[in-house]
Amino acid sequence: EGAGTSGKYFANVYHVAMYYGKDAQGNDWVIDSYGVASGAGVTVHKMGEWAKAGDITLVMRPNYRRGGN
Repeated sequence: EGAGTSGKYFANVYHVAMYYGKDAQGNDWVIDSYGVASGAGVTVHKMGEWAKAGDITLVMRPNYRRGGN
């Protein structure tokens, strides 16, 4: 991050996932995408035990601003 390294807006998104819900057996499911470069597209799969254990971090910028300001 720095001068001349971002476009109009800047944000790092390495992995995007949304909680989808539980199935009849009680399994938690997520919808996610690793990005175009992975070739996987959008996938739906069971949520891993590590995620249920609270090892997920949500990091975001609360205030987007124009690059260079």
